[in-house]
Amino acid sequence: MFIRFSLENFLSFRERQTLDMMAVRTCKERREENTFPLDGKDAVLRTLALYGANASGKSNLFKAMFSCVDFIRTSSFERAATDDIPVIPFLFDMTSPDMPTTFELEFVVEEVWYKYGFSATSKRIESEWLYTKTKESATLRPKFVRKRDGVEDAIEVHPSFAGADDLIVDKTRENALFLSTCAGLAVREAITILKEMSSWSFIMASQNRMSRTARMIAEGRFCEEIVRFINMTDPSVDGLDVEREEYDSGRVGADGMPMKRTRYRVMMKHKMDGKEIIRLPFDFLGSLGTQKAFDLAGPIFNALSTGSLIFIDELDSRLHPILTREIIKLFNDPKTNPKNAQLVFNTHDTNLLNCKVYSPSRNKKEQLLRRDQVYFAERTGEFASRIYSLVDFHYEDGRQVRNDASFEKEYLAGEYGAIPFIGQFDLCGEDHEQGT
Repeated sequence: MFIRFSLENFLSFRERQTLDMMAVRTCKERREENTFPLDGKDAVLRTLALYGANASGKSNLFKAMFSCVDFIRTSSFERAATDDIPVIPFLFDMTSPDMPTTFELEFVVEEVWYKYGFSATSKRIESEWLYTKTKESATLRPKFVRKRDGVEDAIEVHPSFAGADDLIVDKTRENALFLSTCAGLAVREAITILKEMSSWSFIMASQNRMSRTARMIAEGRFCEEIVRFINMTDPSVDGLDVEREEYDSGRVGADGMPMKRTRYRVMMKHKMDGKEIIRLPFDFLGSLGTQKAFDLAGPIFNALSTGSLIFIDELDSRLHPILTREIIKLFNDPKTNPKNAQLVFNTHDTNLLNCKVYSPSRNKKEQLLRRDQVYFAERTGEFASRIYSLVDFHYEDGRQVRNDASFEKEYLAGEYGAIPFIGQFDLCGEDHEQGT
């Protein structure tokens, strides 16, 4: 399960910012529905929504998370010794471009709590650390700590990190992560960590992921669920066919043989008046909203079936607000999410802030999203992004937001910040006013 992510000095983020999935104890609403237990005292959120104006840093936060996880997965064996590390520091001051970028993740795998992070410039890893704790020992203890001592790259490994010997330390390049190197060289605990991260999905607004859903249908996975999901945007779709085709990638493998790639062609099946079935190309005739629903369907049902984490950039883009709400309800409901999958998304859909659902445990209607499930992103006067939770927000008079407040109304009125500052919306200028 995913606990929290912190970053510093990356894109529009300068100071350290943290996205936290730990449920706040003072939030009593929908605890049985929207959270799941971590231990006897604490709970973890099933969903988290991020709001903010355009260019506030919402997508940059997702890019940071993806860049961090992707580099952990690939730094050792899929990158060359001369490759740059994919970090882009904050550029709107004189000092940040020369400082390292820092990422830190906290997550739980097989009842072990991990705290892992690293700091890096584009050329080398400056520091790296891994700490763990268990139910038996609530104190975080180091597995390894890496830091640059002058010009030397020093890695101190604790004996409990079994298999990570001096040979692996010597093989770790300065532009590669020690954790990734350990996983590539069969250190079991490192493999467990990377396997967990490899299960996390990222759906970015700028990318088309339809092939992922198409592959699932071709493999016979979630076919009925995906069709029902598509029907919420286009009821005329009676089924989906997927045709798989291999083609030459233009590259040659290590064995000298041409490397193949796979592409999928998706066809919609429609039933005519005479019950005759016609097949139409999905990517050409499906609406943009239906294509977006198809794009999301496979990763969503895979996450729910495996209990994994999914990040969705611009969840509400091209989707009707009712469908967006139903997606969130899938993750918030223990009946449809028995394996405790987690959804993190950003959105401009303020309807979600005003939506209320019946809570059986409290026998009344409550907000779809708890206060600790709502985050905001905004840019400061120095163009740096910051994020903060609604449950931690204080009005000017020092009061906190009540759980029965009108979240949507107050947000759009600017009470919580994180909205566009428009001023006088006149883009035509004086000439327009004078009729010239």
